[in-house]
Amino acid sequence: ELNDISGNTNNTLISGKKNYENNGNNNTILGNEEVVKNSTNVLVSGKNNSITNDIESIVIGLSNTLTDSEKSGVIGESNTIINATKNSVVFGKSNQESNGNNNIVTGTTNQNTSGTNNLITGSNNNVSSATDTVIFGKSNTITNGNNNMVSGLSQIVTDSSNNMIEGITNKLVKVGNSAVYGKSQDISGSYNVLTSGLENKLELANNSVAIGYKNDI
Repeated sequence: ELNDISGNTNNTLISGKKNYENNGNNNTILGNEEVVKNSTNVLVSGKNNSITNDIESIVIGLSNTLTDSEKSGVIGESNTIINATKNSVVFGKSNQESNGNNNIVTGTTNQNTSGTNNLITGSNNNVSSATDTVIFGKSNTITNGNNNMVSGLSQIVTDSSNNMIEGITNKLVKVGNSAVYGKSQDISGSYNVLTSGLENKLELANNSVAIGYKNDI
């Protein structure tokens, strides 16, 4: 139950049991079974957390992992921050942040990859290559988008920017400057549109409005 300190470790405070540090500098390790490697100016508290190649980050909770990151924070359980993530914060359980900058992720099983300045809250949301985007809800997927606000369930937004989407199972592909409200609407290749209702479909329909049920433009 002894703590294990090895390598070129300096100026570290360790309290607890079965903690391990290798090549660390100016770190604080509190709890049990924490692992800190090649890291500087980090604070870890809880149990079974792992920090590797990290600078100036904080981890609090159970079984969280930070690898190759900088100036980031994690509070919760089984969260992962990896691949050159900087200045990001993750709260909750089983969330993942990879190659991100300046993001906030909160909830459960959300994933943010190569994103910047995003706010993600809810569960099972998947965000990739998005910037300045806000997501609230469950099982939404955002890919290659900027300045979008998405709220609801199972929305899909791809290659789209400057949109507001609220509802259930709406789909946007290459859409810009638009507002979509309702359920199961399919919008593609369109800009400056407003849709509200159920199962409306707009394709290459710039500057259009569709309100109601099963309009096809």
